[in-house]
Amino acid sequence: MIEPAHASMGKKKHTTTLKDAMNCMKKASQDRQEEPSLHFLLCVKPQLDTIKKIILRRPNVAREKDMDGDLPLHKACKYKVSFEVCKVLMGAYPAAAMVQSNYGWLPLHFACWQSSPDIIMMLLKAYPKGAKILNNNGQLLIHYLVSSNQASTESIKKLLEAYPKAAEMQAGDGSLLLHIACIKRAAPEIVRLLLESYPPAVEVANIDGNLPLHLAFREGYSVEGVRMILNAYPKGTEVGHKHRKKHIDFHDANSTLSKHQLPHTGAPNEIFKFLAESYPVHPDAAGRNVD
Repeated sequence: MIEPAHASMGKKKHTTTLKDAMNCMKKASQDRQEEPSLHFLLCVKPQLDTIKKIILRRPNVAREKDMDGDLPLHKACKYKVSFEVCKVLMGAYPAAAMVQSNYGWLPLHFACWQSSPDIIMMLLKAYPKGAKILNNNGQLLIHYLVSSNQASTESIKKLLEAYPKAAEMQAGDGSLLLHIACIKRAAPEIVRLLLESYPPAVEVANIDGNLPLHLAFREGYSVEGVRMILNAYPKGTEVGHKHRKKHIDFHDANSTLSKHQLPHTGAPNEIFKFLAESYPVHPDAAGRNVD
């Protein structure tokens, strides 16, 4: 997944007073004349009262775009500013929820990338069609939300309800939502939801020829997750990919899965037992003691 520029700035925790804000705005006007000062200020997570006073002094500030075509609401979502600040910005310019930047990003794209559930729900209510909008990277809102690996099942469910076909749409690298969930080792409840939303996803390979099952093994996904995907597509173990023209073997599971979460649960034996029971004639299963 492609992250927006200056992503690391969105992780900083900081608040600023009105005096700091005014100094910040003065510096912005001197050093960054190409970018409106409120955009610059939002990256340091200003206090709510500061934003209210700025909007009172400059009523149209919420409509101003920076050099990337971002409104202040885009910046607020990008830098994970508080829900209350986003709500005030929305109140100052309700149509902001529908505005795409020069790169095709809605404020919702940033909110999903940052996995901000309250902000997502507010913006989605204001612009339900946003769930269907692709940015210039070919990504839907839900691609960023699943990729964030912090999303709640409820948030993903709401986006799927707003645009059910999203479960069938491939991102720029050919990945479906199920591929992304396996790579990110999403909660099993999310994988279950994605399987229910689009069952054929288990049989779809991305541009590297990887099925969701390949990725689940490679990334050391949980036993419960692997079990769900295998039950949905048992023949997946017989499907190779273009970098390795053979089926998934049990030695891959042992060398890859055991590096991650499986050794903490005694899962290697459990997953091998499950695979051996499911595929008793498989040579790798037959040669391994799972007791």
